[in-house]
Amino acid sequence: MLDACPGVIASARNHPTPHSDDVWGRYRTMTMAWAADDAVRHRASTGGVLTALGQYALRSGLVDSVLHVGADPTHPIRSRSVISRTAEEVLANSGSRYGPTHAVRVTP
Repeated sequence: MLDACPGVIASARNHPTPHSDDVWGRYRTMTMAWAADDAVRHRASTGGVLTALGQYALRSGLVDSVLHVGADPTHPIRSRSVISRTAEEVLANSGSRYGPTHAVRVTP
């Protein structure tokens, strides 16, 4: 499973970047994006980009499931790890989550 995680293989870039911002730091490009589906764009966080990508990956058969974070149904201000197998489940668990989420062990 760790093979799919970009954070595991990420490495620092030591070459200079053309832009710098006090809030965002150094960067090469910045792009605005949002989901084309109004329902996704307005319900999910950050314009629904990650939600729409997760839905696409499921609908296209690229993946069998999406591991992400959703609200805990018994304590909505808490977060929980969720494995969604349908695009509808991805949308149902969308939205900003600003807190820690318990770890989940996924076995193939």
